[in-house]
Amino acid sequence: MSYKIVSLDSKNEWNKALSGIRHSFCHTWEYCYAMHLSTGFQTYLFCFEKDGVRIVSSLTEKKFEEYQDLSKPFGFNGFAGNGYHPGFLSEWNRFISEKNYVSGYLGLHPVFGVNGLFDSSEIYHYNNVYVLDLKPNHEEILNNMSNGRKNQLLKFDEISPKLSEDRIAIKNFFLDHYNDFLKRRKAKSFYYLSAESISYLFSIKNILVIGAFEMGKCVAASLFGYTKQIGVGLYHVSLPGAEHYSAHLVWYAAKKLKSIGIPTLNLGGGTDGIAKFKKRFGTDVYPLTCVKQVYRKDIYDSLCQEINADPNDFDGFFPSYRKK
Repeated sequence: MSYKIVSLDSKNEWNKALSGIRHSFCHTWEYCYAMHLSTGFQTYLFCFEKDGVRIVSSLTEKKFEEYQDLSKPFGFNGFAGNGYHPGFLSEWNRFISEKNYVSGYLGLHPVFGVNGLFDSSEIYHYNNVYVLDLKPNHEEILNNMSNGRKNQLLKFDEISPKLSEDRIAIKNFFLDHYNDFLKRRKAKSFYYLSAESISYLFSIKNILVIGAFEMGKCVAASLFGYTKQIGVGLYHVSLPGAEHYSAHLVWYAAKKLKSIGIPTLNLGGGTDGIAKFKKRFGTDVYPLTCVKQVYRKDIYDSLCQEINADPNDFDGFFPSYRKK
């Protein structure tokens, strides 16, 4: 067999399957388990391996009425690997057939993805991510930033005494304010985390936790995960009036990750103001793409018709029958 499924019950096997593969923190067992604590979704790692080529992706199963569809955990995971293999697609199709899913919403990792895994007609570009190269020295990184960002970070030495990695204080701050922060931002439901997920995230070694403190109290904080290959911005919270710490929290993270040999930092995606905020760091832009597949067209069409959704509309929300 050229593929295997590794469940969350097999932590060591999961992380062994990632060994030797360039991957994000969002691929790791620890991150996927943290997401599972919020969603309860069946979560596993799909691993194709043949002729020295290994391709992996974390996946989740979601129930819809008496059916199941396939998705990915929230975050920058998706298919990644150490190369392309022509036998991948036939094994993927065999897996889908055996599992009997209705549809699949899959990710392709924006930095470590493998070209040619899926038909181009199934791939959709829906956003961009902004990745900061940490290999140059500090001065070179700063010189690549916009003038406004450079001027802002000239005050970093003045601000830095207010920044701390106090996990206990920042954990309590997140527990108290994270979901309220999302409500103020009118964030989509998948951004929300349970208290169990938040608490577990703060127990993970490869999480960098940074907070800004005023009068001894945390007023803004960011979480970054990392592997040997890349860091990634995960979550941010700020109280009203403390938004100005955001850039300094990112720069603190960039300097810290660089100091331990992490070569790049994925600041994530975003539109409008969020995208501009990340571009001003002099980041490289990578397309964020997904794969949309229908495996049981008759059932897919029927479920769409139940809510008057167009089963042929693949440009927006997918699968269409979940729009309601």
